[in-house]
Amino acid sequence: KDNVSYKSFSDVESGAYYGKAVAWAKAAGVVNGYGDGTFKPEQDVTRQEFAKMLANYAQKYGTYQAGDASSLANYADGSAVDSWATDSVAWAVKQGYMGKDTDTLAPANSIIRAEAAAMVARYIG
Repeated sequence: KDNVSYKSFSDVESGAYYGKAVAWAKAAGVVNGYGDGTFKPEQDVTRQEFAKMLANYAQKYGTYQAGDASSLANYADGSAVDSWATDSVAWAVKQGYMGKDTDTLAPANSIIRAEAAAMVARYIG
């Protein structure tokens, strides 16, 4: 068992089973947490938050070409994407990682594992 403690956000216990992963993601710039210095590890992740994390990863470790926010207009709820996530969701839509075969993005809905897995699989190719 790994008894090492990892420090990342004020609300992430240093020895939590996810502590190492969150510490890596923060150090890598994949996650930035909330303005108050928290990560909210027990809170559901929204679809737009996951798009932001995937875009952050792509910017650091892959290839990233910004999406055009106008591509969100093709979705009935495209205007519901929060301003901080617009570039990331537009990128995910442009690349075909999000919004495939649907006319809604549901950006504020909690992402389920299957949706997250599909986005990652599409990203990996």
